Amino acid sequence: MTALTAVARTMTHADDPHPCSCGGVKQLFDVPRVADLLDLSMSSVYELIADGRLPAYMVPGRGKQRTRRRVRAADLRAYVNSLPRVQPTA
Repeated sequence: MTALTAVARTMTHADDPHPCSCGGVKQLFDVPRVADLLDLSMSSVYELIADGRLPAYMVPGRGKQRTRRRVRAADLRAYVNSLPRVQPTA
């Protein structure tokens, strides 16, 4: 399964502006989930965020973590769509 297919399956209706009608699909992903979806290390995801290639948002955390980075489903989809496509070989 390609990263784009995994992202698309995970984020069905994720761009829906009405949370009550999104069928329970997550709108925000934490860094470990993004790393899993893209088959990257967490360090690589943090680099994408730091470089501005993957927008992320700080949300309040609980316990020891005061804030946590989250990536919107729409931003993750846009990032994947911006990647160069592999040309098929003959």
